[in-house]
Amino acid sequence: MGDNEKILSEKGRFLSEYPNRIFTIPNILTFLRFILLPVLIHFLDTVDKYGYTPPVLVGSVMILTDLLDGILARKLNQSSRLGVILDPVFDKIIISVLAIYFAYKDMIPDWVAIVVVGRDVAILIFGLFVVAKGYAPQPVLWGRLWAFLWGVAFILLLVGYHWLAWSLIVVALILGFFSAGNYYIMYLKNPEKTEKSR
Repeated sequence: MGDNEKILSEKGRFLSEYPNRIFTIPNILTFLRFILLPVLIHFLDTVDKYGYTPPVLVGSVMILTDLLDGILARKLNQSSRLGVILDPVFDKIIISVLAIYFAYKDMIPDWVAIVVVGRDVAILIFGLFVVAKGYAPQPVLWGRLWAFLWGVAFILLLVGYHWLAWSLIVVALILGFFSAGNYYIMYLKNPEKTEKSR
């Protein structure tokens, strides 16, 4: 059995396998990350008044919640249908909004923001197809690294470490295409194998 077949036959491939619950620690962390987005934008807009510390702290907390929600969902056995859907959706919204913001502030080129938003919108649309088929969106390593690298890169851009930030951005862009290709292989190239794993 190949790697893709192993992935497709794993338990947890379908939404029906996840508990239909809302108030879990991972879900609270996911919602907290999303709620902090406007707070982060506010502090980014008021750097001249409050300095770099508030946006760096808020951004770091958002990255930390992204790392912890999946870990805690597994460790505490608190996976849920809501969490498996909203976690990747919120991540993509957050990264896209920040990419647009940093492009607006001329901290990254417009074409970078267009690539980021285009990639994430395409995956969100693809995710609708996945959920409509009853599949649970599955996080892949490349996709997790995409969000993490962008989060760190934005912080580095903010505090002036541009060369390091751009190193991460280049890696993130490459990984972004890998993760998109991985989703294609998992859900489109082998749909009949996924159906057989029910």
